[in-house]
Amino acid sequence: MSLLEANRIDTVLSTITMESSTTSQAQLNLISAADRSSVTERFIPSEFGVVANEDTAALDPYAKYWVENAEALAKTKTLQYTRISTGQFMDYWGMPKIETTLNPFTWAIDIEKGVAAIPGTGNEKMSMTYTPDLAHFIIKMLDEPDWPVLSGFVGQDITFNQILAWAESATGRKFKVSYDSIEKLEKGEVTNLTELMASEKFLRDATIMFGIMAVRGHLLLPDEKDFRLNDRFPDLEAMTVENLIKETWSRNSVST
Repeated sequence: MSLLEANRIDTVLSTITMESSTTSQAQLNLISAADRSSVTERFIPSEFGVVANEDTAALDPYAKYWVENAEALAKTKTLQYTRISTGQFMDYWGMPKIETTLNPFTWAIDIEKGVAAIPGTGNEKMSMTYTPDLAHFIIKMLDEPDWPVLSGFVGQDITFNQILAWAESATGRKFKVSYDSIEKLEKGEVTNLTELMASEKFLRDATIMFGIMAVRGHLLLPDEKDFRLNDRFPDLEAMTVENLIKETWSRNSVST
């Protein structure tokens, strides 16, 4: 609290990774300090993914901590806050050709290798957002006088079959494709898309989790104007997955 007051911190933007009870407690402590601070008025917790609720928390261990922190924010006395959801980050399907601060994670479609192991039918819709656009959105939100408790920002709603078609068109080659049914995923089984996935249980578990969430519709954000705030900032032109793939993977494209 004293550190916030000494530096006259009006707004806290948390980027603490919610990966354990320890990191969750760190943000809970920050929420408590901000609530007690005489100068801190607003707080953005670290979420930036799916809408965290009981359903998503049952699948995603990170979402469990998001819910825990959201409950703490709801009990604060003075703080205005907004929980930002973006769906899945599209950066993963531009790697390694794009600049991004995300760690590499290959799942569903490996555009570089020309192979795919898609969850479900591939026709399930998902929301995706480019991380630099998220940063611009947050900057815009800082200038807004009033925040909704839940904020959504989306680059594009798409399906994996669409991504596959765009990738094949951009690279000019036919991918080797398989599909993992929801029944297979729920049994804890998944097609190993990479050699690293075959050797690392953590990557397989994450792929299974995201696959189930995609098939069940948890990666598709609500399409409601009071939730999705893209229209509030008409000058913020969000990257689409289609353009990201075309600009990154076309045979005449230049890597960024």
